[in-house]
Amino acid sequence: MDWLRLILFIIIIHMFRTLLKEQAPLFSFLLGIMAVIFIYLYIIDPLAELFGLFETFISMTSIQSHYVGIIFKMIGVSYLIDFFHLLLKDAGAEALGMLVDTIGKIMLLIMAIPVIEDMFTFILTLLD
Repeated sequence: MDWLRLILFIIIIHMFRTLLKEQAPLFSFLLGIMAVIFIYLYIIDPLAELFGLFETFISMTSIQSHYVGIIFKMIGVSYLIDFFHLLLKDAGAEALGMLVDTIGKIMLLIMAIPVIEDMFTFILTLLD
């Protein structure tokens, strides 16, 4: 039921933004930013429960928590990059949004280097 309220909230905000876009574009833009921030704050609690569940599952397996931390950081960075990309696109600066997207992909690749190194080390030990 909470998800239905969230979707209705998004639809209502979109309708207000559409009505205000021509008369008050700055207010429409700010309304969109506030709505996105509210939505992210709204889903923090369910995400915290989900991460707690993942930690429980990981503690039951032999997966190293180091890898899981890297993966969660990469997921967080990808959401932030997507948020800022869409924010810049909505503001009319699509070229800057594409630049943020490209920089984010490079950041994700850099963050994945330790996992890739360990993967290649594991493969080399299997081949020997």
